[in-house]
Amino acid sequence: MSTYRREIPKLVHRTFTLLEGNIQDVHGVQHQIQAQIELANSGEVVIRGSVVGPPPWLYSSDSFNMTLMSRDGWTVHCEHVLITSYQRPHFKASPTCVTAKRDVEPKSDKVTVFAVFSGGDNIFCGDQSDDQNSRTVIEADFIGRNAWLYGAPICGLEKEIGYCQFDATHSLDADWAILDRLCSLLSLAYTRFISVPWYCRFDQESPIFVRLVSSGFPGTAGNTLYVTHPAQISDLIRNAWQRWGGILSGLNVTRLINQYILTRGQEFIEASLILGSIWMEALKYQYAKNIKRYKQDSGGYFLKPSGKPYGFKELLEEAFEHFGVAPPSADFITKVRNPIIHNGTLSISLSEQIEEKYKMVETIEAFLLKVLDFQGLRWDRKQDKWS
Repeated sequence: MSTYRREIPKLVHRTFTLLEGNIQDVHGVQHQIQAQIELANSGEVVIRGSVVGPPPWLYSSDSFNMTLMSRDGWTVHCEHVLITSYQRPHFKASPTCVTAKRDVEPKSDKVTVFAVFSGGDNIFCGDQSDDQNSRTVIEADFIGRNAWLYGAPICGLEKEIGYCQFDATHSLDADWAILDRLCSLLSLAYTRFISVPWYCRFDQESPIFVRLVSSGFPGTAGNTLYVTHPAQISDLIRNAWQRWGGILSGLNVTRLINQYILTRGQEFIEASLILGSIWMEALKYQYAKNIKRYKQDSGGYFLKPSGKPYGFKELLEEAFEHFGVAPPSADFITKVRNPIIHNGTLSISLSEQIEEKYKMVETIEAFLLKVLDFQGLRWDRKQDKWS
């Protein structure tokens, strides 16, 4: 087992203390504050502080940004801060994102990224075991050298499912492009919105950049894949990574996955069918616009070589067939999609809506897993088992 496989971040920097800076009151006047910032176990980023001097009135419905400095060399920038409680001089606030950069000279050219994944209901399983550190491992050589995914908690968050490690890229944006793709694929596996609440760049063993992001509502649908079974997550991510910029070029896969999760997680059946219809529209449009590059008329309709417009059913079936997947039934289009899009209502019974929902979800799942070349186990609703 290599050194990198054994490596665990020495410091999970979830809290910044002894921070000082300024906060603006409702009249636009700046006031000195002392504060601390914490990524709570719930996944929420919280700022707690107090105002130095006469306490101002801080409540405002508008969010704001602010920058704080720590005594040990951290510059901390807080984005979209909202005051959530205020008992003068003490306040509590909620930012959407906190970035902290340490003002130190790099010790080496090697910078390592660690990032935590959160939002699921259990730890994912890798295809190898690291018993010494009580975790499973996925070698992520498709990302780059020294890249690994681990099924183990390191932050102590309530919905933590694992973390990753890789050599830092040339920029923070490039790091986050990798993490966004990983989150999309993990979200598909869990059928929940998986996010990265903690991201850190390490120079040797010292953290030099930290990003804390408040986790949103992950959703409540059950897992699409058998995430605790060996090789399921690695199979999905490894195969999908190779296809992302190739055969899938032209599709916004992240958006299609997110819309699928919203569709699957809706308890109100009609809302689920509406979202599923939007998913079908999105696939049809992305295929015609970005893959086939069909011409459009002034009304936005895609045109055949003859100059006549394509129908929705024609383009949708063509898109599914292009990727080798069976298209949705004609019943879905006539009973669900057309009434929703054209009339804004459904006339079929509740039992028919339930049946159409599950057929629709199965169709979308089959499409996503097929185009991402997933070969593992998925939940078979008809047989009520993994197959």
